[in-house]
Amino acid sequence: MDKKIAALNKLENDNEAYILAWPLYPIEEIQTYFGDINFQKEYGVPHIGIQIKAEQSTPVYAARNGIVYFVADNDEIGINRAMIVHTDGYITIYQYLNKTVIKPGDIVRRGELIGYSG
Repeated sequence: MDKKIAALNKLENDNEAYILAWPLYPIEEIQTYFGDINFQKEYGVPHIGIQIKAEQSTPVYAARNGIVYFVADNDEIGINRAMIVHTDGYITIYQYLNKTVIKPGDIVRRGELIGYSG
């Protein structure tokens, strides 16, 4: 992992105004927001992300540069997920993927295809 982090740090910095890019396009509806109180009441745990509504098989992209840490690809049954770690301590997690096109250890760039929505 240390070698992967060093390689990632050598990539040129993104010159974007925001730390994260949207992981899919177009954004039609955000179903659950960060810190959604109703989610916490219903499931008993805080919601620490956002859930974006998307049609099946919509391309999903990396929100920023990182190293793929974990991928669960369960034969396209729609509950696949991926975790990407970033050099500054942030982690992005992509749930409800129909299919992934990345594997652990891959270095991904902001906007790179990582899979398709489930």
